[in-house]
Amino acid sequence: ILILSFVIFFFGITFNCKKEEQTLNGVVSFIRGKVIIEKNGIKSGAKQGQLISEGDLIETTENSTAIIDFGSAASIEVQSNSRFHISKTGKNIEFFQEKGNTWLSSSKLLKDQSVSLKTPSTVAGVRGTKFYTYEFGDIVGTCHCEGQVEMTNTASNKKSINKLTTTH
Repeated sequence: ILILSFVIFFFGITFNCKKEEQTLNGVVSFIRGKVIIEKNGIKSGAKQGQLISEGDLIETTENSTAIIDFGSAASIEVQSNSRFHISKTGKNIEFFQEKGNTWLSSSKLLKDQSVSLKTPSTVAGVRGTKFYTYEFGDIVGTCHCEGQVEMTNTASNKKSINKLTTTH
């Protein structure tokens, strides 16, 4: 029975890769402190290796951090005292940072993939990028660290593209 289960498991992975790419769930790869995951209205303590999917909420407490990996598409570090929603998964991943601070790194998107991070006042679309989104009182901002970030202010609908270039 064990061998049969093993064969069925690997057969399913081998012939179901496309379906897996379309859903592209996240995985909790690191936890420090108290991290809560809310799935379908039910809250529980996060566990390393736990699957994170569309609609889930990640909440961190004081001195807590969680890192969620979405394959090669994105990695998110949700820092202390944050509320972070997984709005959409699949080829166009969308996150919503309700409050707090996060690092988002995206480096190996496929040609038709996209990753965006929304806050109450901005939307950042990324490709091959690393940036930090923060909340400081009533101020929400983004620190652009690598690559290119397209930003949209949701109140004014003003768009800008920040592109980091280095000179030697």
